[in-house]
Amino acid sequence: MVRRAYEAYARGDLAEAGSAYSDDTVWDVSRFRPDIASHTGQEEMAEGIASWRETWSGHSFSLEEAIDAGDCVVAVIQESGRGKASGVPVTVRYGQLIRVRQGKIVETVVYANPDDAFEAAGLS
Repeated sequence: MVRRAYEAYARGDLAEAGSAYSDDTVWDVSRFRPDIASHTGQEEMAEGIASWRETWSGHSFSLEEAIDAGDCVVAVIQESGRGKASGVPVTVRYGQLIRVRQGKIVETVVYANPDDAFEAAGLS
């Protein structure tokens, strides 16, 4: 389910990707972007993601890994493109700890270092 949602996101199908999340999902980016704590609910999450995507030109997203860790999934993501304002090429690789309950993503914690996501899941 996580892989399908992320593949939809990579295709730009944000509606399909969003359908994988619970209404009260938590998207915690504080370990990736200390200037932003977390987004609660689908609307806040969508606004946060839209804000992130608006900074890119020629944006690409790829799910490198999705590892089942029991009550969660660890994902390793790579995004690349150019900064819209600067035109500078940018590639970002990071990890996520994704919790799923009753077939919906209820929490995503984003880590600047993928190893930290594996450690949080007890996989290091």
